[in-house]
Amino acid sequence: MYDEIIEELWEVKDSIAREQDNDIRKLAAYLRSSHPRGLSVSPSG
Repeated sequence: MYDEIIEELWEVKDSIAREQDNDIRKLAAYLRSSHPRGLSVSPSG
């Protein structure tokens, strides 16, 4: 099943990851700084 929305989301995710050198720490810092209220993720969900 092909879903254009999911495909576009993956393309955006991949683009952002490339901009951050595919480094998870850089990616997390970028996402935290770009979210209007910050990004808070707890390990417990």
